[in-house]
Amino acid sequence: MDWIKSHRRKLMFFILFFLICGSSSIWMSFLFLENVGCKDIAIGLITIAIASVCASAERVLERIGKPKPVKDDDDFYGIAWLVVPLLASILVVGILKRSDIWALFISIALYLVYCAIWWYQNRDRDIFNNANSALGGEI
Repeated sequence: MDWIKSHRRKLMFFILFFLICGSSSIWMSFLFLENVGCKDIAIGLITIAIASVCASAERVLERIGKPKPVKDDDDFYGIAWLVVPLLASILVVGILKRSDIWALFISIALYLVYCAIWWYQNRDRDIFNNANSALGGEI
């Protein structure tokens, strides 16, 4: 329970913008369209992961410019994780021709991995703690 209290703002941001708004193309399709299948969900999830690469790239560049307090390999992992959604999208599209279920499984796994990457990349950001502006951080 302490963890939830200490990360309350980040958790609210993550749920509202990352999960609800970010996946709106998928859940809105279920609400308003009739023929939504595994293929549509797989492409939707992979699209979310690819679109999120831009934000991750910005975070990696921000970390590269700062002095390295603990680990030098953190930059390598950050850059390597930028390539994962792109390679996985090629894999998903290739598998999609053969098996909708496997493509859906890989897309869901990639989406969950990307959620974990978001938390890892924002583990030490104080923008959620010092909310002085409408954007959530200091002016």
